[in-house]
Amino acid sequence: MKRFLSLLPAYLDALNRRFYPIHGQIVQAHNRLVKGWVYNTRLTGPVWVRLYINHQFVAAQKADQEFRGVSRLKGDAGCGFHFELPHSLVSEDLVEVKAGLLRCSLENSPKRIPFLGSHAAVLNYFGEKNYAPPKVFFLHIPKTAGTTFRFVLKDYFGDAPVQPSPEVELKHRGYPHFHYPFELREQELEQCRYLCGHYSIVFRHLLGKNVQIVTFLRDPVARTISNLYQFKQKNKLFKSLSLMEIYLHLQRSMNNMQVRFLANDLIRDDIKLVEHNQVSQAEYEEARANLEKFFLVGLSEYFTESLSLLERKWETSLVRPKRRNISKSRPEVEPDLVSLITENNTYDIQLYEAAKLQFFAQCKLHGITVHSR
Repeated sequence: MKRFLSLLPAYLDALNRRFYPIHGQIVQAHNRLVKGWVYNTRLTGPVWVRLYINHQFVAAQKADQEFRGVSRLKGDAGCGFHFELPHSLVSEDLVEVKAGLLRCSLENSPKRIPFLGSHAAVLNYFGEKNYAPPKVFFLHIPKTAGTTFRFVLKDYFGDAPVQPSPEVELKHRGYPHFHYPFELREQELEQCRYLCGHYSIVFRHLLGKNVQIVTFLRDPVARTISNLYQFKQKNKLFKSLSLMEIYLHLQRSMNNMQVRFLANDLIRDDIKLVEHNQVSQAEYEEARANLEKFFLVGLSEYFTESLSLLERKWETSLVRPKRRNISKSRPEVEPDLVSLITENNTYDIQLYEAAKLQFFAQCKLHGITVHSR
């Protein structure tokens, strides 16, 4: 009798798979999300799935949502499921999804959460597996919420080595010159966990092959106007000038700024940044192609959603800081200035629209709701 009872679960599972064949798997299980797909090869219609956390039943639903990349063998209905949890999962939580009348476990189920939380926890996880975690290059384009995002990185990485170091930034009163990363010694680059600054994508090779590139883009007209406000507030030479006068003085270095940063070799040093007057179609195409090389291309207008997307990708929780480096007193913007900036930033506008499509697609893939603004 004892032997029969011990073999009963395996027998029922085999019976379930033979007469109620289930195919499916958990695709994501982290933070407050458990996501996957499942279908029955013999029956049409959605399959019921049940979610368990640490062997405790949590919720049940029909797997009838659209799941990109997985086609139903029978019928046209969706086969995806998406559980949003009231509390975040933590390291070592056991996640299990069962489907069908006999509650057959899906592929990747049960799934134990490997690591969540701080960068130190990530290092411990990779250290146990004798594997070097990826480094991060934050490509900070001016006036795209990058200063705020740096506080997120600082909170996440803690005391991990960063370049430029706090001492270097204090000495230069901000980021050093454009070619500073090329001056770093090999040992400094090896020890560096993340690099951040107004440095173009050309510097990504300095951190080796295992690097995650992160950046934020912003509506080009809004970004340029914000940049003009900053010059007017912080530069004594421009305090008495109108925004139009400042723009006419600086437009050679401000037009299509985001394309310049994302094209491979447009900002190798500050001299080239100023002297490079026009951005070509080829350089735009290069920047557009480089979007796909980024681990994350966030959007300033969707800053909260961008952090949520990064949380899903890093399988962690990130701090939500107050916005920083925001211009306070702003004079009225002349309509002619808006028209001129729009006319001179056509490549940046095209790049931003392409980045939006990529961002929305990734948010949908990771189950993040984004409302159009």
